[in-house]
Amino acid sequence: MANLSAIITPKEPRQPVVRQILKAGALYFSLVFTTGFLLGIIRTLWMVPRVGVRVAELMEAPIMFVAIILAARWVVRCLSFPPTLTRLLRVGLIGLGLLLVAELTVVFWLRHLTITEYLASRDPVAGTVYLLMLAVFALMPLFVAQRRDEKRVEIPDLLDPFIAMPDVRERQQVIIRAPAPIVFDVACDLDMQSISAIRAIFWLRAKAMGAVVRPTRQTAGLIAEMLNIGWGRLAETSNQFFVAGAVCKPWQADVVFSAIPPERFASFAEPDLVKIAWTLETEVLGPALTRFATETRAVATDDGARVKFRRYWLMFGIGVLVIRRLLLNAVRRQAEERWRTIAMSARKSAVQDRR
Repeated sequence: MANLSAIITPKEPRQPVVRQILKAGALYFSLVFTTGFLLGIIRTLWMVPRVGVRVAELMEAPIMFVAIILAARWVVRCLSFPPTLTRLLRVGLIGLGLLLVAELTVVFWLRHLTITEYLASRDPVAGTVYLLMLAVFALMPLFVAQRRDEKRVEIPDLLDPFIAMPDVRERQQVIIRAPAPIVFDVACDLDMQSISAIRAIFWLRAKAMGAVVRPTRQTAGLIAEMLNIGWGRLAETSNQFFVAGAVCKPWQADVVFSAIPPERFASFAEPDLVKIAWTLETEVLGPALTRFATETRAVATDDGARVKFRRYWLMFGIGVLVIRRLLLNAVRRQAEERWRTIAMSARKSAVQDRR
């Protein structure tokens, strides 16, 4: 645990760490409590009358478990201090404390029960599972941070020459049953906005930020579209990797991307901007097995930009992560479909040649 590193590198003058831990714990609580509140309404109104209290609560538990994992991962991503063992435990315990306060508030003020009456009213089986979930809730930030640190040990360093110390660093990967050249070709030519969920995320951001609605654009591959809107090439090797970068002000409604030459990108320090770089990467695992990955790093050029960027990332960063996952899934699906078509055609040709 001593090697856990910050998910967001603290470069700005720090607030007291205690205050940052309190904010992280409050965010963790709010995400899980909101989910539990909505699920509680569904459970009470629709599930309990049909299957009873015990079964309804047990059916809800796996959903809450997933919600706790996702909330913990998101909170750890947004940390602005090194996530040591003690600090992560404090985040979880603060979230747990707030959760218990909210629970007791409902018990005392809305249900008018004492603690003894409340405990007696709980189903013994579902109640035991609930207590276990509280323990899981308190410890989950520690667990997901450890998992993230383990996964970072052998991360490729394609972006190190451009952003060695990022404020935000996100990496996602997927295993694809297709040769690396096919995977890379599909990724480069993927029409990102042909995916309805991605279009919906862009639309939601535009509405939330008050951005200008863009006219319908012509179909374009991923790299062609990114270069067209202002991103620049930083490095590339055919069928292996592509690195792009730009500077911008992500917190503005209508973001303008400006390319920086590769030799100047690392040293670029014009104030009130954020430098962003991302990759498309393939790694050959076998003749028809490829690891496809994408990594994104971002770093602000000064403290003022860093504060604005962190606020923006807290609100909209999850949308970026969802877009990355949707892109990975689309690349896997299309690459595997193309490879199956090629392999089937080759088998048919081989059969015809033997005849």
